[in-house]
Amino acid sequence: MNTLTTDADTTAVDVLPDPRQMQDEELAAELAELHSRLRGSLPRAERAELGNRNRALTEESNHRAQELKKATRAQQDERERQARQERTVLGRLNENGRYPVEADGRLRGYVFKQGRSWYLHLEGEKKEQEGGERRRLDAVDRLVRIVDFREEQERARELLRAVPGGWRLDEGEPVLSVGEVVRYEYEGRGGWSEPRRVVARVEEPPPYGVRFRLEPLDGRGPGWSLSGARLPRVVRPEEETAAAFPPVPFSHRDPGEHEARRLLGGEVGDELSGLSGEFEARERALRALKILATVQEGRSSDPAAAMLAVAIEAEAIEEAVRQAAGPNWVYRARSARAARLASEWAALLFEQGGGRLTAPAETGLPQLHK
Repeated sequence: MNTLTTDADTTAVDVLPDPRQMQDEELAAELAELHSRLRGSLPRAERAELGNRNRALTEESNHRAQELKKATRAQQDERERQARQERTVLGRLNENGRYPVEADGRLRGYVFKQGRSWYLHLEGEKKEQEGGERRRLDAVDRLVRIVDFREEQERARELLRAVPGGWRLDEGEPVLSVGEVVRYEYEGRGGWSEPRRVVARVEEPPPYGVRFRLEPLDGRGPGWSLSGARLPRVVRPEEETAAAFPPVPFSHRDPGEHEARRLLGGEVGDELSGLSGEFEARERALRALKILATVQEGRSSDPAAAMLAVAIEAEAIEEAVRQAAGPNWVYRARSARAARLASEWAALLFEQGGGRLTAPAETGLPQLHK
């Protein structure tokens, strides 16, 4: 193995072989040894000498890798070219001075020479293309490559347009209904969206017309809007696919009630969040926020009782803040009192509304935030 050990009358450059003359195994072995030595503690002069040697070896290693890559690519190109030639048949010169080109048993176009360049004319197209090739066979190969590329692109588009497994495409004009789960086709680039639920149908003034709002199945994340006048293709789930969907979130089951509870959570939650940083209120404020979250998300079986529990926690926080009498205790006591009053009022509305904040208009029940 090569080393950088030298005697007094020679230098490392005199002793070590030229990287271009080294075998691949020798190059890799010396690089590994250099990397190991450079990780240790060395005098400045020796480290500089090792660094120069490492740079020279690395450059040669990278150069060989690039050359190997080029050679591999050239071999692959030649194999593909031979495969195309086996599929191609060049016809006789016709009366128009052009050679017909067939590939896979089908007429694909023509090649012809003008001046010093060979031109291409693909079957079914009016415009001629300059091949830029000096040889006829090169022009033929380029024509077949263009045909193959276009067919590959068409197959990719067809694959993207194919209906996903477990979903069905309804015939006729697409129609959306609030509450159903669909996937729609992306216009232009193709492919299908993730499953989304139609949560709203909005009538907009002319010329916009109807728009549909769709959201993720879990109710989290941004929503999407589709124009009713220009609906893309949509697919609907088969029974087995629909059975695997997550439960319908509260925001989708009852959007009006969810919005009312969201506003309640903002009013009470803002006050409690400000108190959760205080030592004497932290534990009770965090407990009240957890209870409030069950009401907001529709997980509480008795929202009236839950809001009364929040009010009790807020009252205890108010008393604890008054007794502590720390800095700004008056402000914190007012926050706790505001959270208690809002929670008590919400509990009353839940009790009168049968567990709801929103109620049919004919009942005349009081509404929050009026």
